[in-house]
Amino acid sequence: KSGITARVKIVVAVNILIAVVAFIFSFRILKNLTAAIFLAIIFFIIPEHILFLYETKRKMKIEDQMIAAIRIFTAEYFNTKNIEKSFAEVSTKVVDPIGGYFSDAYMDILMGHNFDSVMSKLSSRVDNEYWHMFVQLIYQLRDDSQAIFLFTDLVSRIEKSIELSRDNETSLGGERIVALVMALLPLPVYYFMTNLVPQTTTFIVETVAGRLVITGSFISIFI
Repeated sequence: KSGITARVKIVVAVNILIAVVAFIFSFRILKNLTAAIFLAIIFFIIPEHILFLYETKRKMKIEDQMIAAIRIFTAEYFNTKNIEKSFAEVSTKVVDPIGGYFSDAYMDILMGHNFDSVMSKLSSRVDNEYWHMFVQLIYQLRDDSQAIFLFTDLVSRIEKSIELSRDNETSLGGERIVALVMALLPLPVYYFMTNLVPQTTTFIVETVAGRLVITGSFISIFI
């Protein structure tokens, strides 16, 4: 929780810094307080949109790697009946980050670390309920080798969950991208118009109508 709190504080601090810079920059150019405020709000929101898209992509990557890891672990355990060798197989055949997590766990086991602490550390590496179930099943294998048959069911559950969630995530991601483009659109339009019609800057900065146009363009993003 403390790690998440620190991360949130960093994101908020960066957002505020970007918003302040955007406010100063836009106010000096447009000489329009209202437009500068709305532009600052837009740039405060933009990092959140980008972070959402990044986290969604990373979540999908981890889910795909998790399915691969379960299948590889299951196949290797059927062949060897050895958890450590199954860890090694996953670490070599699955790319990071999941492959790296298993590599770390395998090295910890080789170094003689307590199995419970190794599994606890492995479980904490990913904030996903199916990941926790996967690690719990591995732990269960220590006492009951028949638990390996539950791994196939786990893969099926994950695949069904992914199928249901990804359509929604793709839709939300598309909406975020559109919102991001709309938020940034007034700036290139403004610079295009100033190059095409040099009087644009004078119109926007020095006339009431121009100020209303630029303010309205930013307000419309929130409507």
